Amino acid sequence: DAVNRVLEQEYQLAFLLSPVNVEVVKAIADVGDKMSRKATYFYPKVPAGLVFHRLV
Repeated sequence: DAVNRVLEQEYQLAFLLSPVNVEVVKAIADVGDKMSRKATYFYPKVPAGLVFHRLV
């Protein structure tokens, strides 16, 4: 979609980034560091109010 919009001159440029690997997110969380905003923007979204349990 972003590439088409640039090609159709609707946008001047687009940034295409590789997704963050889930293992990287887990490693960062395990040491207590934080990631930048939107770095953990995943789909599908978990329904609001769902209770989480440790998987490992």
